[in-house]
Amino acid sequence: MSPALALAALVAVAVDGAPSVFPRFDELRPEENITAVPFTLVLVEPASAEGVFPSMQQSLHLYQAFAVGGNEVIRRAFSTVDNDWLRLGVGLPTVVLVNLVTEAAFGLPFGAPHHGWLHEEWHRAVMSAHGIDTFDTLAVPDNQLAAALGERFYAGSSGSVIGATDEQLAAFKASSPGDYVRMSTAGIESQLVTIRAIERDQFFFGGDDPWWGPVVSARGWNAGTLIFNQVSTFGYLLECGTQGGVDFTAEMEAGEPGTVVARDFTGLDCDASVYDLFRPHEPYVARGAHPGGTGVDRYRTLDDLDDEERRYATDTIARAALSFIDPALFNIAGVSVDDAVFGRRLKVTGRLAHMLSPIGSAVELEALAQVRPFNGAAVLRLTALPRGLVPSLDLDVVRVPFVWRLPNATDATVKSALAFIDPTVVTVSLGLQTWVQPHDLVATSDDLRVGGLVRAEIGVQPIPSLELLASGMVKSEGFSPGVLSTGPVGGAGLALRLWLY
Repeated sequence: MSPALALAALVAVAVDGAPSVFPRFDELRPEENITAVPFTLVLVEPASAEGVFPSMQQSLHLYQAFAVGGNEVIRRAFSTVDNDWLRLGVGLPTVVLVNLVTEAAFGLPFGAPHHGWLHEEWHRAVMSAHGIDTFDTLAVPDNQLAAALGERFYAGSSGSVIGATDEQLAAFKASSPGDYVRMSTAGIESQLVTIRAIERDQFFFGGDDPWWGPVVSARGWNAGTLIFNQVSTFGYLLECGTQGGVDFTAEMEAGEPGTVVARDFTGLDCDASVYDLFRPHEPYVARGAHPGGTGVDRYRTLDDLDDEERRYATDTIARAALSFIDPALFNIAGVSVDDAVFGRRLKVTGRLAHMLSPIGSAVELEALAQVRPFNGAAVLRLTALPRGLVPSLDLDVVRVPFVWRLPNATDATVKSALAFIDPTVVTVSLGLQTWVQPHDLVATSDDLRVGGLVRAEIGVQPIPSLELLASGMVKSEGFSPGVLSTGPVGGAGLALRLWLY
């Protein structure tokens, strides 16, 4: 039995007597586990930087809504075509073509969200948390970009995230070397977290129809989005690990403006992250002078790495290649077995994945299981430090639904007035993470510490299409994918979720 299934079964036993444990929740109905496409609007994110928009989760869900929503529009446009070969033979290539334009070419007007924008916003979120105000040049189309640069910075910008001074970056690295590494890794982290989020949504809420390669169900049209994100992150790591990355950086520096704040904050993310991962306490100015003579030489390439660092960069590429062992990338949803658990259908899947983090690159084994109405997920993660491995384990129970009704003794007048919320679907999600990580996220440190995170989310769904979500989280020092703060922190969150049936 997988860890995810064991967790789901444990919860099933715990709530088997739901009416006695929760006296006002008088039903627990498997059919209330929704089959729809979710779109989430994050109003308040736990432990986010105050006053910063968009936060990590806000930008993630804005991008996810745009990408998945676009795929869903195309699916529905072709859903009335009776001929399967025509519907799939034309519909699926249309999805891939749209994904190619939006994901690969960033060919969208009016600054619409794409994965490049998301990638840069996560860089910015880490910098904003440390008081560095920056500008994402991918956030607006070219005709607005020139005006924005002319007003706020300078023409001729060389990078995607600009506005940081050398002094700010030097102080950031000196005060928080672990978060400084994450500044570089956060962009790729955003795409890997997005892949996980989309795959979980379509597994838990996409219905029970099987997917097998090109013969896809109604909910299997996101493969293009997933593949482009996976290929782009892997391709980025390849570029960092080849001579092409060295040549690209040289060309970039040669054409840069003399104004420091108009330069990109780090250049190629993965080379910079490896360099600073191994050299957490090296002063920022030790990078040397910029080839143009003004400012610090910010960008790192293979030529700046020693032999041990180069080996680590090469090993990271090999670890990232394991991410293609993922059935959902190829429109395979998993395995279903009827009447497997208490007479209910069991659905399971799994994948290997890669995660870039401030303490190193990690290989993940993820398992998902569903026995309606219970959804379980487990991730075992092994992170390669510069020397050695550290483990972490994530366990989640996702959106278990209850039906809440007013007590029978409620006054008739009150009951009539509140009829619009009687009954109401209430959902509960729980998450637990535990890890061993270096103190202060200094990857070369021998001071390893146990930590973790606990989170809970309550959803109230008075009408089928709308759900209000309130969440809470407490965590110790340490890195958790998709959570901005790496220090000990607690916080509450609020979100709205729309369900498209």
